[in-house]
Amino acid sequence: MTLSEIQEKVRKELKINSLELDIESLRIPSLHSKYLQLLTEHSLLLKKTQGEYAVLKRNKWIYYTGKASEDVYKEKGDFPLKLKTKDEERTFIEADEEIRELKGKVEYYETVVDYLQEVVKSISNRSFQIKNAIEWRKFEAGI
Repeated sequence: MTLSEIQEKVRKELKINSLELDIESLRIPSLHSKYLQLLTEHSLLLKKTQGEYAVLKRNKWIYYTGKASEDVYKEKGDFPLKLKTKDEERTFIEADEEIRELKGKVEYYETVVDYLQEVVKSISNRSFQIKNAIEWRKFEAGI
């Protein structure tokens, strides 16, 4: 599920129907469970992608520093430059297309996980919002 799909779902499902506060209160556990499950799934995807990123970064370092096997250079072509400093190595690795693509994927999953953490917090606070609405209605009614 993409971030925009999750956001759309949140917009629809987390609206509080002020006429049915009792039902909204009863929905809290199922909403919490649903979005906690989504958070867990995306956290696992993030960790998996971070692992893939670390492996790819290591492999790119080996390639750019000239330490890869001859087969790698035959497959990808020789890297024509001799990098002398760690800054040069870092520059080439960070600019590599595969690295940038996978780093973008990691950042995307980080954004999704951060968003879902905030959604779960919001759902956790939902009972306070409902209680405050009920208290306000009591106040307005003079109770």
